[in-house]
This record gives sequence, structure tokens and C-alpha cells, in this order.
Amino acid sequence: TADGNGGFARGIEAVAEGGGVVRVSNDGDIIATTTGDSATALQAEADLGGGIGINNSGVLRAESNGSGEREAVTAGILGLGFRGANVSIINNGDIFVTTSPDQFDTDFNGVAGAVVGKAFMDSGASGVTIVNDADLTVSGNQTHGIVAYAELTGTSQFPGAFPFVDPDDFTVEYF
Repeated sequence: TADGNGGFARGIEAVAEGGGVVRVSNDGDIIATTTGDSATALQAEADLGGGIGINNSGVLRAESNGSGEREAVTAGILGLGFRGANVSIINNGDIFVTTSPDQFDTDFNGVAGAVVGKAFMDSGASGVTIVNDADLTVSGNQTHGIVAYAELTGTSQFPGAFPFVDPDDFTVEYF
């Protein structure tokens, strides 16, 4: 259990920088809660063409009880890929996300969802793959079951190709 005590709460946070890959495999129960803005049970991020592979079969709970606009994501699982890092999430565990009725969101920065994946790239290929085979329960203002967001602001080196990073062995396949 992670208690943010009014600040951010993260149950597990894994980060790869400089093009590295991060793989998170969880089969335990994780609870992240805060009286503040943001709580995430399982979070991974990578940049510079690296990759994120998240494989979860545990029960995840995330609860944020602040007020006003959320400034950061509240999620059971959050995968963030920047500058070409691909995000792959496989979930087989039940996820519960609750936000305060006094919270709201007007942009992606404060999105709330059971499974959230975001990939951003200014050139090259970048993508989000989410596979879910479990129950997702969300409650509160502007909460979502699954959110997948990919943005390309330049020209792709692989037009029409969609990358998938296998969470088990980190091979990259293009569809």
C-alpha cells in the first residue's frame, strides 16, 4: 500500500531513460491512495525509442481524493512512452479506480482510468498496445476504463506500421 498523504501516490514506478527498456510483471495486490491529486498503482515510463512492457495479473486499486482539476494521471496501470518509446500493456487482473466527486479533468495530464497508455513521438514509429482480460471498475468525474493515446507530430520512418513491444521478451513487431 502506498499512501501519498496529500501528494502523489505510486505503488510501483519503473523508469528507463536514454533508450532503455523497462519490463514490469506483477501478480500481487497493489493499493495507491492519496487525499491529493494523483494515485497510480503501477507506472512505467521510457524514452528515446526504448520500450515499456507491463504484464499485470494482480488486483490494483488507485484512489485520489483531492478537489479541483487533476494535474496528473490517476490510474491502475499507467504506461508513458516519450520520444519514440513504445507502450505495451497486458492486464489480467481486476482494477478499481476512484476519484473524488470534487475532482475533474479537462486535458490528458489529469486523465483517470483503469488502464492508461500514452506514446508521443516527433519522428519515427511510436504506439500503444493494450490488451485487457479482466474487470475494470472506475468511478468519479471523467474516469475511463481504458485510455490509449498516441501522437506523432513529425514524419514516421515506418508509415502505416504500428509497433508492438512484446512484454515477455521485448521483441518489436510492426503490424
